[in-house]
Amino acid sequence: MSTVSQSGAQHWIVAGLVTVAVAGLGASISDIGPWYFNLQKPAWQPPDWLFGPAWTTIFTLALVAAVK
Repeated sequence: MSTVSQSGAQHWIVAGLVTVAVAGLGASISDIGPWYFNLQKPAWQPPDWLFGPAWTTIFTLALVAAVK
């Protein structure tokens, strides 16, 4: 039984590292500068502070889906 749980833990660790790497790569190549802040955005756009938690939730769910 311990072999199965070690293997399961390794899957979570590897998937977690891949998820963090993909999120970090995406953040490092994204250029949100003056061009973005000068756009005319619709009134229904979520507030800027909500994007961090939203992407964290998306990547967490992707991690769970990848392991399961």
